[in-house]
Amino acid sequence: ARDAGRLAPGELGRLRGPHGWDGFEHQIFVKQRPAVLAALERDLARVAARYRRGRREPVLIGTATDPYQPAERRFGITRAVLERLGQAPPLDIGIITKSPLVARDAALLARLAARHRLTVHLSLISARRRLIRLFEPRPPMPHARLRAGRKLVAAGVHARLLVAPVLPGVTDRRAHLRQLLRAAREHRIELASRVDI
Repeated sequence: ARDAGRLAPGELGRLRGPHGWDGFEHQIFVKQRPAVLAALERDLARVAARYRRGRREPVLIGTATDPYQPAERRFGITRAVLERLGQAPPLDIGIITKSPLVARDAALLARLAARHRLTVHLSLISARRRLIRLFEPRPPMPHARLRAGRKLVAAGVHARLLVAPVLPGVTDRRAHLRQLLRAAREHRIELASRVDI
């Protein structure tokens, strides 16, 4: 892992690897914790101003990239952000992730849920391992994500299943969706939105 702020000009192109994409899995750039927390302070000031004007827009974590990527185990950047949010005035907070690593922070998220309106969205396209391997070769398997959701719910965290993306002709069949929704129900995870199947 490297500091994204210390790249020499033209270095990014060389880091992509011989095929232009293979370096993506081997060159991991991590923003340094002080810089992330400083940016968060600036953002929280803007959010607080909007909330005072009555605009309660949610603070979303994980819309650009998963906050619980493997590097989070070592660097704890997401955990540091959540700890800082624990001191903020009440907010609407949403977290989107595919990773069961979110369950590591179950106790911290439960404390946040007591202060804020918090929802953790677990992204999953299928309950079938083989299908996940075809379309998402690196992310954790469905059973691991569902177990993480169950652990969050048991800790008092509002966890929801985010079925996205729905792949036409692949994951949009009623039987397929019913299997996924049944697995979510068995783990006490709600749906992010209503689906009539």
